[in-house]
Amino acid sequence: MKTDTRVWVLCCSMGLTVQILMVLFHKKINNNPNQTSNALNMIFLLIARPVFVSAFALIMMPIILGNPSAKPISSLLSHEFWIMPTRLVYGVFLCNSVIMQFYIYDSERGIWIQDVDVVMLFFSFLLFSFVLSFLFYVLVEGPFALLLEQF
Repeated sequence: MKTDTRVWVLCCSMGLTVQILMVLFHKKINNNPNQTSNALNMIFLLIARPVFVSAFALIMMPIILGNPSAKPISSLLSHEFWIMPTRLVYGVFLCNSVIMQFYIYDSERGIWIQDVDVVMLFFSFLLFSFVLSFLFYVLVEGPFALLLEQF
């Protein structure tokens, strides 16, 4: 897995195939929840996340192990451009759910789920979370990090 190109291609194709199959099966169950038995739904809910995460790990393993075929991907992910977003990601993780819950519970009417609305809400929540996280980083986390370097 560490040096062979065929193993890298096999891992990526197997991982993507399993993930696509899980998404298609999940879509089938969500679109027709009463057509499958409760036992099948329960089994799917028990194994869906571990299988999906295992498939993702199968895709990422050659990249993590430093396969030469994955060198362009690993060099892209190790570029210094990603330093600032990685400092903001934890703040986005903390404030994104709060912003979503505030929006949902503060509205007078419920949200009708439509594709365009979901995409727009996702990007607006994400953008607002990054802006808020950046402000917290500049005002709180950055100065404390400088204090820790001094002492």
